[in-house]
Amino acid sequence: MAWSPITISSGANVEPSAIAVADINVDGLPDVVVGYGGTTGSTPEIVIFFQTTPTRFQRISLLQGPGALGVRTFAIADISGDGRLDLIAACNGQLIYLRQGESALNPFTWVSDVISGSSGAGLGQWTDVALVQLDGLFAPDLVACNGDPGRLIWFRSPQFPLNGNGWTPIGIDTATRAGASALVIEDIDRDNLPDVMSAAAGESQATLAWYRNPGLTVDPTQPWLRFAVTGFAQPTRIAVADVDRDGRSDVIACSPTQRRIGWFQQPVDLTEPAWQGYVLADFSTNTPVDLIAADVEVNGQPDVVVATADVGGLRWFTPINSVQSRWVENNLADFSLNVNRIAMGDIDRDGRIDVAAALLGATASEDTVAWFLNPEF
Repeated sequence: MAWSPITISSGANVEPSAIAVADINVDGLPDVVVGYGGTTGSTPEIVIFFQTTPTRFQRISLLQGPGALGVRTFAIADISGDGRLDLIAACNGQLIYLRQGESALNPFTWVSDVISGSSGAGLGQWTDVALVQLDGLFAPDLVACNGDPGRLIWFRSPQFPLNGNGWTPIGIDTATRAGASALVIEDIDRDNLPDVMSAAAGESQATLAWYRNPGLTVDPTQPWLRFAVTGFAQPTRIAVADVDRDGRSDVIACSPTQRRIGWFQQPVDLTEPAWQGYVLADFSTNTPVDLIAADVEVNGQPDVVVATADVGGLRWFTPINSVQSRWVENNLADFSLNVNRIAMGDIDRDGRIDVAAALLGATASEDTVAWFLNPEF
């Protein structure tokens, strides 16, 4: 069935490079957060498109200028503990904390600051970020990965996280994460402690690996044990879902260089040296650049939505009969545009998860942010 495209913004800026869906002002209507990386000389910017109706959005700019340069992804949570949703933006050489003030729609009440320890000499592009309570104290902590020089780090939140001061960076892995490209927080070993699944496209071995939470309440500097998942070539984006519905979390990864989506089955024994891998999909022309695992049909089976470039498109894949065989490809949308990043949420509140996409055109005037109405049932 056709997914109806609804434009959120076009021509407002150049290079939409990050996107997220969340009800930022808690009015019951999901909003769309967009980052413009500004890497070709345009103005870097972080914007929220507040939903008025599913076809109308109010544009509010939170941050413009060098601070937003290279913005790649967002994490969203109530960091300050005031009941309002705040943002962390992964940017070039720094992590930006955007704290919501008294009015979400008033950009002057938002406060932006650099997370301490996230900037400085030798730190390049932050490629992914997540917020999660790790030490059992105060606010959510921050987990982030940096592609150059290749680091997986968690930042312990201060007691009163009202700005970027007081966050303590603690290494999870600063030795084997060359080209660190993505992370997902998941309780892999089911011990009620959040673990970290990591992708490092520049590694030659264990490009996919997970790190066991050692329990950080008493000693936050305890080492995280690394367990290899696979050497899947140059994974750039990952998702975690119980693909085979056996009660254990599996990992799904995309490799632009292979033009392949693979999934890897969690073994019963987590100390095994590798997880069994299966090809979910191959592309002959399109290059997969992003993916999300979601139950598109609301039938209890995780599906996978994939964004592609060269040629641009959106596809969703579902297994038929066996999850170990290649999945059935369903067309979501074709473009003359390249897809940069995608996000998912029930934007029109009809009980089905929709797709929001940052789309790059051949020229700046063609760059677009849009969402696509899920018709599946």
